[in-house]
Amino acid sequence: MPSNWLEEIYEKRKQELFRFLYVMMGDKQAAEDALQETFLKAYLHRSKYVEMQQEKAWLYQIARNTAYDMLRKRRREFPVEKELLDYVRESTLQQEELHGDFFYMEMIAELNNVEREIVSLKIIAGLTHKEIARVLHMTTASVKKRYERALNKLKAKYEEA
Repeated sequence: MPSNWLEEIYEKRKQELFRFLYVMMGDKQAAEDALQETFLKAYLHRSKYVEMQQEKAWLYQIARNTAYDMLRKRRREFPVEKELLDYVRESTLQQEELHGDFFYMEMIAELNNVEREIVSLKIIAGLTHKEIARVLHMTTASVKKRYERALNKLKAKYEEA
């Protein structure tokens, strides 16, 4: 493994991982923190690093687990009412005026957890169905079907908007 390995994969993957984490966490600062934590964990566990073809799936699995760990910790530390969370999300959307990626990210954020992860990994990360199945510990057929259903939901939401 080259000495600048971490720097190379950071530059190569930071934007797409950030978008994935932003969709999962719904907060820019939390996504940035999770991104840094993801690369720290990748560095610490570099001995488990798999072949280059699986680099992307390996990083997304670390990012996904990191996001879930941080979300669980946040829920324990800050038990907030759903109405307050919805208000904050709505305010943020108004500030960003539903432009570009934020509109689509918000639509994706309204899917259930599994659908959101599958769509994010497919569209934002560009993983194949097989790679997504590996990351989420599911069958490829299940990933394909859930992806199809999620796209149908997104299409319906888009038509409503």
